Amino acid sequence: MKKFIFILVIVLFFGNITFSQDYNPTSNSNNLSYDLNPVYMHAIKKDKLINIKTIGDIIPQYPSNWIHSYVSVEFSITCVGKLIKVVGTNDKLNNDLQKMLPMVDLGSEIIINVNYKTKNPVTNILEDSKMNYVATLIPDVEAEFFGGKDELIKLIKQDIAYRMPESTLKKLKPTLIKFTINENGDVTNAVISRTSSDLKIDKLLLEVINKIPKWKPAQNVNGAKVSQDFKFGLGVPGC
Repeated sequence: MKKFIFILVIVLFFGNITFSQDYNPTSNSNNLSYDLNPVYMHAIKKDKLINIKTIGDIIPQYPSNWIHSYVSVEFSITCVGKLIKVVGTNDKLNNDLQKMLPMVDLGSEIIINVNYKTKNPVTNILEDSKMNYVATLIPDVEAEFFGGKDELIKLIKQDIAYRMPESTLKKLKPTLIKFTINENGDVTNAVISRTSSDLKIDKLLLEVINKIPKWKPAQNVNGAKVSQDFKFGLGVPGC
């Protein structure tokens, strides 16, 4: 009887150990912050570039009331791979620029530099000032992971789990990887844009990003599939 009880206790003990393995303790990957977004600061779509007359049609809440007078206005755009600069003297776009804007290359930047004079509210003296605005022409339908952004972050965290030593976290620098989702929905051109300061970690992160499953590719206004650039950021919260 005692032998039977002893065996039963052993079975229950190891049974509890087996069940406990289903519990996933907090891994090093959960102590990190994750960020995944398209590569742009300000987005603009093709249809927004049609019939644009002024800078205010591009820049939301354009502060025209701050501007006493214009010194110069410069647009930098890329059409068919060629960089074009157009200079003006006020917030009105000339006819040539109005015609070129709808032909800007998808994924390229529209850079607006405004030099102007503004009146100091205290001294009432005119002062020189500058404004810089960068908008990226994005697809009409952006690329999207089939399971959604949260599910993709979850997959990335699982792939990194237990592969990053605690000692690494203490010296890890905010890391940035840029990559492209091509017309087929595959990850291409993944590169380290900002290093973690650890070559092994950089290599690990590139492997993880390159293993990302297929996405729904981006589409232009005609429904044709196009590529789109993204960025993945990793860091320690508070650093």
